Amino acid sequence: TQEHGGEEAIGMVFSTHVPSEAAALGQQAKSIKDNERIVKATEYVEHAEGGARFQSYVVLQTEEGDSIVVDKAVPWAENPSSLHDRNSLAKVIRSRECRSSDVTVGMIKGTHVQELMMESSSTRYAQ
Repeated sequence: TQEHGGEEAIGMVFSTHVPSEAAALGQQAKSIKDNERIVKATEYVEHAEGGARFQSYVVLQTEEGDSIVVDKAVPWAENPSSLHDRNSLAKVIRSRECRSSDVTVGMIKGTHVQELMMESSSTRYAQ
């Protein structure tokens, strides 16, 4: 910011949220039930460390407000405490509402295991 004719001041904000109580206390978040319905799927792309320039990951949101992150590095993460920060540094590639479908967490887990067995690339994996 800068006042007219004044000295310029540069500021930075790294995070605007408070960590969840469970994460702050080092507690495990509640487990997501297999019968919870998936209501939204969002694919993100982010900078990758190492040889690749980018990597994709998917965030699945359930009807109960839970989040599941699916990617190659950590194949299945339920309600990760760093999700808000990770998403803020990534770009949304595509997103789809799934409220009208009957896809459940358990169905996604079954497909997920098959994808892991095939060792797909991160982009194919996110699809």
